[in-house]
Amino acid sequence: MGEPVIWIGVLHVEALVHGARTLKDRRQVLQSLRDRLRHAFDVTFHEVGDGDDPQRRSIVCTTAGNDRRTIETILQRCADAFRTHPVAEAGRVDLDVFRWHPSTESWEARMMAELGGEEGDG
Repeated sequence: MGEPVIWIGVLHVEALVHGARTLKDRRQVLQSLRDRLRHAFDVTFHEVGDGDDPQRRSIVCTTAGNDRRTIETILQRCADAFRTHPVAEAGRVDLDVFRWHPSTESWEARMMAELGGEEGDG
């Protein structure tokens, strides 16, 4: 028996929260949307990037499984939730599903190589 087939899905949404005047206004809307998506679709939900604009935020939702179509459907439904939300609007939407392949290197070796690369950048 070989390695299991694992598909990883990533949804990136440039969210616009209409009427948000403060970061707290934006956070309340996005927390509500996050809770709804996490419970309905079993996805992770992360706010990423610079968050100084009270009306804009980059959102990344991810999920994984053994069926590519299921992963695509879940993330498409998440994107639809942004598109139909009464306050949050989806700007740019990027969705990608790819097959994960285990590394031949150990986790520790990869981390040490990555840390070594950061020290040489500065």
